[in-house]
Amino acid sequence: MKRFLFFVMLIALTFSCQKKWDIEPIAPQTGDIESLKVPADFDWKMNRTITIDGSFLAGGGVVSITSPDGKIIFYKGMADGKPVTVTVPVIYEDVLINGQSYNQMNLMKDKPFLKGTMASSYTYVNNITYFPSMQYDAVRLNDNTFAVLMFNGHAYVPYIVLANVAGNTVTYSSPVQIGGSGYYVIPRLLKIGENKLLAAYIDRNNGDRIRFHVLTVSGSNVISGFSNYLSSSQVRNFEMDCLEDGKVAFAYIVPFSGSNFNITTRILSNLLTNSPTLGNEYTVSDSYPDNFGYRIDIATLTPTKYIIGSFMSPSYNGLLSRARVIELVGSNLQGGQLVNINSNAMTQKSSDILKISEDKVLFFYMGLGGRLFYRFGQVSGANIGLGPEFQYEQASNFYHLKTSLIDQSTLHLCVSDPNLSYNVIFRTARINGNQLDFDPVFNSGVRLAYYFFVEYQPLPNFNMGNNKLIVNLNNMYNNQGHVMTYLGSYQPPITDADGDGIPDDQDDYPNDPLRAFDNYYPAAGFGSLAFEDLWPGKGDYDFNDLVVDYRFHTVTNAQNKVVDIRATFASKASGAALENGFGFGLPGASANLSSNPANITITGSKINHNYIVLNANGHESGQSKPVVIVHDNIFNLLPQPGIGLGVNTQEWAPFVAFDTTEIRIVPSAAVYGLADFNLGSWNPFLIVNKERGHEVHLPNYPATDLVDPAWFGMWEDDSDPWTGRTYKTLNNLPWAIDIPSEFAWPLEKVDITQAYHKFGAWAESGGQLFPDWYRSTQGYRNEALLYEVP
Repeated sequence: MKRFLFFVMLIALTFSCQKKWDIEPIAPQTGDIESLKVPADFDWKMNRTITIDGSFLAGGGVVSITSPDGKIIFYKGMADGKPVTVTVPVIYEDVLINGQSYNQMNLMKDKPFLKGTMASSYTYVNNITYFPSMQYDAVRLNDNTFAVLMFNGHAYVPYIVLANVAGNTVTYSSPVQIGGSGYYVIPRLLKIGENKLLAAYIDRNNGDRIRFHVLTVSGSNVISGFSNYLSSSQVRNFEMDCLEDGKVAFAYIVPFSGSNFNITTRILSNLLTNSPTLGNEYTVSDSYPDNFGYRIDIATLTPTKYIIGSFMSPSYNGLLSRARVIELVGSNLQGGQLVNINSNAMTQKSSDILKISEDKVLFFYMGLGGRLFYRFGQVSGANIGLGPEFQYEQASNFYHLKTSLIDQSTLHLCVSDPNLSYNVIFRTARINGNQLDFDPVFNSGVRLAYYFFVEYQPLPNFNMGNNKLIVNLNNMYNNQGHVMTYLGSYQPPITDADGDGIPDDQDDYPNDPLRAFDNYYPAAGFGSLAFEDLWPGKGDYDFNDLVVDYRFHTVTNAQNKVVDIRATFASKASGAALENGFGFGLPGASANLSSNPANITITGSKINHNYIVLNANGHESGQSKPVVIVHDNIFNLLPQPGIGLGVNTQEWAPFVAFDTTEIRIVPSAAVYGLADFNLGSWNPFLIVNKERGHEVHLPNYPATDLVDPAWFGMWEDDSDPWTGRTYKTLNNLPWAIDIPSEFAWPLEKVDITQAYHKFGAWAESGGQLFPDWYRSTQGYRNEALLYEVP
């Protein structure tokens, strides 16, 4: 029988693969693939798998794994903490997880970190950096980077440190010194333009004046630019806020007579040039602070309007918090009505102003009994209308307060709580009209000291990209002196029409609660398989005996369980006279899936001959792993046109329309995940001339249970299935290749190395050179030797 088949194949090679030049007077082309020196361990793969550690996929929310440019989505699903394996073209050396480099995240995975949870939508991870730091401030630069201004140790040297956020890790650059040694207090930092920072602090060695630095961020470097003093005035405390790029408003406390102090403001503009412009000073009000560090706050409304407030002001019954709108009219500053924010006198240990919109702000302030209160303010022109006053908690003497807006309806609050040994707590709140609905408290476990200058410093917290939240703490207790960064993962309130927990804008099926995500393999579009069908004898290496494009479309639900798989196969060419079939196995399928074939229904197979036996659910019978037969005879799909013996491999022969076959794989219940199917390890194969045991696979892929093992080692085959070496010649040449994009196949009897100039270099280098050899890049291929689809 085998000897008879050998003669059949020799006849097929002689007659069925006739080329254009066998009929027309054209000189034959001589291939040279057999002269290649291919490394024995080369697997001929143009894809590779990356398994993402589940620790990078935790915390809830939707996660996308994409190409480095973000254009190709390799995986989409819920971040459930389970590992995910993606199959990507070898040309990609990295992937992004929600925009973050996986390689960078993986380098940091052994860093020590602590985890805590807050409500059901928040995860905080802290990374401790042991910079000896007395005071600090921080600001967001972009989705992945923030900057920290700190005084390094007791030397009070001002430094800028850049921090990169990748997944659940935060890495820091080397500190960049921006000023000399001295006695500096109250550091403040702002972003004032693209890659531009403004750093400021009080220089106690030079008359307690505010000194500022304009800085440029270039990659991981910080370049110092213009530096000067804001004014010659002695300053007790200050705040600043960016009105627009290159324009910053300052508010500061200056003495004017004995122990009396003024609240003064001015604008510093043209900061993106080397000649900043100092506007005129404007006195907001008088004040009687009895300590050096009482807080003063400022919040931008528009490029020409801001609010100054939460400062100490005289009153017949004590010291009150007040606020005033400041407007820039021409080159002059004008103040609106001075408004008493609180009605009960108390020292101002905690205060903050948070901009909600251009005409709405939120005030936090200390009131009667040292308790923390809040109220909204409505801005109309230069006036402020106050909403109802609400008490935050019963505890008193909160310190170190700072808030930030996560989105237009949610804020994040940090404050040190005396009831928790002055541990810093994090809390989120929803804006509900003119009051707040607070989420549960998250205890950071970091105890802050009560020191003269640091007790009134804010706790910088701000939203990064991809719903990441940064909180920076200065752990001063027992003189530890280091910055501690908490990274929060925030899942905002969602619009979810079908109630499956996936936001509509991230749900591929927003109106279907049973479906949520589309996942594709290959992710970028169709891949191609190209076979030689004379195994175990060598063919002509034109790789067109069967050309079939493929793509799997998997639908999963909100729990990442598979609902449906649709595999599309486009049969395009058959450069042979043999009636070949085609199928694929899932050798990487889980034991749970393989042992329960009745739980999976397969439909769409095109079976016309009795050599294929399927069970009731569409699986091929007699297999220990799932095997799907797509078709049993290519000529039933691509009929021979009557001229020539192949189909779509000779340009002079009539074109035969491609056939599209859709295989549908449906679990009876949504209990299997993507890993149960492991489509990235699928095993396509050709069945030679309707003989079921005669299979041709990709190199080093296993045969199915129905293969006839007598074929291994026959003629030019150098397989040793026991060691995993299969479907290779002695010179390591394959009988099939899998290309991660649609393949333009060579004409009949055109050796693939003639049509694709970089194929040989790729093979001989073991895949290191030209891994994109199949592309239409200039110089990569000879278009005249490729079949042109009409």
